[in-house]
Amino acid sequence: MSESENPSTAGTSSPKVDNVKKKRKPRKVELPRSIDYEDAERIISGPNIRYITGLRNRLVLELMLRCGFRVSEICNLKIHHLNRKTWEIKVKEGKTGDRNLWVPREMEGLMLVWLDRRTRELPKSDWLFPTTRGTQLNRKYVYGMIQRMCKRAGVRDTHPHALRHTFAHRFLQKGEAIATLQLALGHSTPQMSLRYARAVAPDVRHALRGD
Repeated sequence: MSESENPSTAGTSSPKVDNVKKKRKPRKVELPRSIDYEDAERIISGPNIRYITGLRNRLVLELMLRCGFRVSEICNLKIHHLNRKTWEIKVKEGKTGDRNLWVPREMEGLMLVWLDRRTRELPKSDWLFPTTRGTQLNRKYVYGMIQRMCKRAGVRDTHPHALRHTFAHRFLQKGEAIATLQLALGHSTPQMSLRYARAVAPDVRHALRGD
């Protein structure tokens, strides 16, 4: 006798599975992609600083790698955002608002050369890193410039944001606090900065075991 002919099952229906809530798989958190620090150094060393554009590009790349600037923040910097006495840079209207960063000591000499040559060789401009016409540098140019520097350095194509990620990884590897990293990167929540801590987690073994 088939099931449909069985009196004991007649008039009954199988339970609906539509009402059963399926457990959602936890969302995989993608860790920020950085690049090898030696590769990053080769990339930023690519521009020829004998030329005014090369000097500008070198500083743009260095600020991204050594301070964690976003490309848009670099392009939006104006000359009055830089305090030449303290080397403080006011990042205005960043992704999460304003914040302050400082030019590393190792960059001071090159910045002085840039400020001098910028005044003598380029049209008067409000932008800290203007084009040769004195206009605002744009992100598309920076993206293309980084691709050229990658090719020159023999490094795979790298997204500009990877330099910012590399800064964050290096920052934590040196033992700096996540709260300080949050301020440097301009993150709105500590959780965003914690992603970098997860990315450098393998270094915990070295820190504890020394091997």
